[in-house]
Amino acid sequence: MQDARWIALGGCSPADLHATYTGLADAQADDAPPIVIWARPDTPHLSLGASQSAAGELDLGACRRDGIPVIQRPLGGGTVWVDAGQSCFFLIFPRHAAPRRHENLFAACLEAVAEALGPLGLRVHRQGVQDLWFGERKIMGSGAATINRSMVFGASFLRHFPDERFARYIRTPSRGFGRWLRAALRAGMTDLERAGLRARDDALEHALKKALEQRFGWRFRSDGPTAAEHEKIAEAGDELLPDLSDTERRLVPYGIKVSAGQYVLEGEVADCGRLRLWVRGERLVRLVGTEWTWRAAFRRMAGAPLAHASISKILAEAGMTPTDVERVLAGIETLLQGTGIQL
Repeated sequence: MQDARWIALGGCSPADLHATYTGLADAQADDAPPIVIWARPDTPHLSLGASQSAAGELDLGACRRDGIPVIQRPLGGGTVWVDAGQSCFFLIFPRHAAPRRHENLFAACLEAVAEALGPLGLRVHRQGVQDLWFGERKIMGSGAATINRSMVFGASFLRHFPDERFARYIRTPSRGFGRWLRAALRAGMTDLERAGLRARDDALEHALKKALEQRFGWRFRSDGPTAAEHEKIAEAGDELLPDLSDTERRLVPYGIKVSAGQYVLEGEVADCGRLRLWVRGERLVRLVGTEWTWRAAFRRMAGAPLAHASISKILAEAGMTPTDVERVLAGIETLLQGTGIQL
């Protein structure tokens, strides 16, 4: 067994939540014991991934009007909604205990979380690299980063996901995009309540602790930050404010990732006008555009396989010319930039 520290913060502010794991990770020596932080934020906020732009991803005017804080976390991934209905946890692996790569970190940590939920009656499975799904819907996302010489994994148990509220703060190029985003969130996301699990916070904490002990061979002791670690936490808190000047950059250039393999995308595309695309898994859910003569053909594509040959055949059978078919295919490929999806 290996000694490990369990630091329960209880309720904390958004800044303290993210500064704590950042500062603790920065402070650890190579041979320090692993740390798990367990906390519940006391204020709803939006957490941006390390590579995201606040102005590019969010409707900052809506955030200001509603008093929603925005934090730029050091962990990767997309924009997430965090509130008091979530139990957040962060695993800090000092160098001697860290997996070799982030892919190994995600695999080990998400499998441990799945093992924690199983005895509570909830069967979940990994989907993609960073998600856990319940059935056909995402129930947990995660993020990771290397901070100084430590590797950090973060996620949360989501009791209730307010999809309408979250969508209100996402920067959208059109009202139609906003409607599709809300529909995609309803179709692609779930939470513990909707999955039928109403476990208390202490039950989730106990289940996670037991699963981590079994998977990693850790022996936990309750602990708190040292004086030196508090200094690092204070320093980290000064660096969490996002840059509000970059209005162009998005993690997904033409839209947003809802869950593994599911995206809502929209943009002006050369020779196509404006296109809006919703894809899920290996299928095209919906496609619309500003070119009136193509609209009937686009309606036939609902549910079509997201493949060059399938799309070409449907559009040709709908009466589109070969030139227009190639234009649409090129437009779809443009919107898919940054998603990792290939036609």
